[in-house]
Amino acid sequence: MYFVLQVAKELTETCYQMYKRTPFGAAAVPSCYASACLAPEYIEIKAGQDFSSNARGSFNLQRPEAVEAFFVLYRVTGDTKYQEYGWEVFSAMETFTRVRQQPLPTGMNRSKAVDDGYTGIKDVTKSPMVRDDTMQSFFLAETLKYLYLLFSPTKISLDQW
Repeated sequence: MYFVLQVAKELTETCYQMYKRTPFGAAAVPSCYASACLAPEYIEIKAGQDFSSNARGSFNLQRPEAVEAFFVLYRVTGDTKYQEYGWEVFSAMETFTRVRQQPLPTGMNRSKAVDDGYTGIKDVTKSPMVRDDTMQSFFLAETLKYLYLLFSPTKISLDQW
């Protein structure tokens, strides 16, 4: 069991590093290096080299797998670093993928602003980022669910639900 847990921890660390070390090209967003940004869709790992992304996989669809891994390892180990990882990823999503509603035309009133949702990013290696104007269903159904479970003040039984 120890070996399996160790492999899970190392794979999850790689997932986190995909967020943590996102390159933004020459016009880097400085705040990304203080905390996580957005991971590319997939990476390449070559023997003896660090992982890298290429143009075919540099988009971000807000998939749930990394935050699911943070949640599972937090539940299994109790190590709060996985909550920290999740918070950094959530903060990056709030910063870079949350879509805010545009102002209403002159003469129209709104009682308060309403957010439109979240969107993927076409290429996380380029700044400024270009949104893909699509919110995948798994973002709400899975990504946000695992983030909620990661931070839920009540430990929800996974056996019961």
